[in-house]
Amino acid sequence: MTKKTKKPAFKPAFVADFTWCETAEDAYEELLTAKYEAKVPLTNYEVGKFCEYKIVQALDQFVDDLFDGHNAVVIDDDKVKAFDAFKVTVKQPWYKRLWNWITRKK
Repeated sequence: MTKKTKKPAFKPAFVADFTWCETAEDAYEELLTAKYEAKVPLTNYEVGKFCEYKIVQALDQFVDDLFDGHNAVVIDDDKVKAFDAFKVTVKQPWYKRLWNWITRKK
């Protein structure tokens, strides 16, 4: 007669949510974040990548705060001024337009 053994319940060391991930890089970032938050030991490479992700995230946040919804920034006398810039088109002089009209290939 054999003794029935009970299979041990699966208890993960950490849980990662991959539902928002669009690329493999996003998935790796989520995996490292989950491991870090669960205090699972990380390798030297993983620590470096985790720091890289956090630095890039902080720089993105800094740039977003700097521009504050505008598309141009000017630094003047240690003051940051953000504004909306747009392209201005200037009409060519009449003689240049006439010359282009005469010399165009038909």
